Amino acid sequence: MNSLGLDKIKDEIIRCDEVLQKYTDKKIELFRPPYGEYNNNVVSVAEQNGKYVIQWDVDSLDWKPGITQQTIMERIMKRVKSGSILLFHNDTPHTAKMLPTIILALKEQGYSFTPVSELILREGYTIDVEGRQKHKE
Repeated sequence: MNSLGLDKIKDEIIRCDEVLQKYTDKKIELFRPPYGEYNNNVVSVAEQNGKYVIQWDVDSLDWKPGITQQTIMERIMKRVKSGSILLFHNDTPHTAKMLPTIILALKEQGYSFTPVSELILREGYTIDVEGRQKHKE
């Protein structure tokens, strides 16, 4: 999306909303740019269209060819912290079978799970280089 013009960014966001609303019957308020790529134009257009731009701060790398379940688990457990947003994909060889184990391991470490819509800051924030929201100072 970084290479698109403002009108094309808006069109992509609106078209995506229409599809998601059709199948979920819910108002869409979150926007995660494809591949996590964003710039000020993407964020600005998304916000102008009522979206909160989200990112992740822990990438499981589950999409990576040849990655093992053990490597995915180690990446998650080493990087997760309170407030983390974890990135997984639904079309990978390991993710669906691993999620119950990952969830249990994180719960055993004292973590709980919250929908992103309840986790994010909605005003007065910036996104740091690690993809985490921070209150503006």
